[in-house]
Amino acid sequence: MAKDKPGNHQAWTASQVVAHNVTRGRELRGLTQAEVAERLTRFTGARWSLTAVAQAEGSVGGQRVRQFTANELVALARTLDLPVLFFFLPPDDGAGHLVTDDAHGGLPWEYLLVLLFGHRGNFPVLADRVANWAELLAEGIDLPALMPRRDPSRSSLRSPGPCVAVTRSCPRTCSLPRSTGWRPAACEEPRSRTMN
Repeated sequence: MAKDKPGNHQAWTASQVVAHNVTRGRELRGLTQAEVAERLTRFTGARWSLTAVAQAEGSVGGQRVRQFTANELVALARTLDLPVLFFFLPPDDGAGHLVTDDAHGGLPWEYLLVLLFGHRGNFPVLADRVANWAELLAEGIDLPALMPRRDPSRSSLRSPGPCVAVTRSCPRTCSLPRSTGWRPAACEEPRSRTMN
């Protein structure tokens, strides 16, 4: 069911937020719709035409809102070299609100951010899951050959290290209260590794 056009009543579905961010990501990377279509075809195994990309981007305000699949979101992330999370960020101007099938009156954008990043009650679960991967991410991983490589010296974002990247709560630089007794694995003091 198509929702109100964002430009009119400022009611956005999650799929319209994704469509909006597909356009933003494509423009950010300086790609044409044809280039995005070619990459999506390669990454999804399904044919994407320039028209299909234009329709997906246009669904932010159209009557036919594209429902993006999880596989398409991963393909978009690879195509635009952006994290999947990027596609769910609210519009920069903050206008409007999120609508869902059970909240037709709308939800504030902050609620979408809570769904993306978690809240105080469920953040430790997320942080534990992420902490298992933080060390690998901090050390750097080899990207697949199909992933565009970026020159790290040109990036305005610098990795603060696994502890800060996961949470700002460990004894070194994090902010979760120590009284909880919980610390993500990445925040533990470095352990010496032994090679087998």
